Amino acid sequence: MKFNPIYVILFNLFCGQLLFAQIDTLWTKTYGVKYRGDFEEGRFVQQTSDGGFIIAGYENFCGAGKCDVWVIKTDRTGDTLWTRTYGGALDETCNDICQTSD
Repeated sequence: MKFNPIYVILFNLFCGQLLFAQIDTLWTKTYGVKYRGDFEEGRFVQQTSDGGFIIAGYENFCGAGKCDVWVIKTDRTGDTLWTRTYGGALDETCNDICQTSD
């Protein structure tokens, strides 16, 4: 395999950008409860048209099955507006979510 120095230059430029990048955090929140053996996991976050956020994932402590889909809706500052679980007797998880017109 022939060595191409342009890849090294591009790699160094890209890594340098990452090392010196500033992350802008508006707020940080923790959602859920912590019981021994129980867990929640947020798998996807999307900003909604009202400026808030919707978080989708799964939990294993309050639904009908072992794991149920867990959805949290927040306002623009991350305060919880509502939370819902969806599922049956089997395991359900959620890896994506999108806002609809209704």
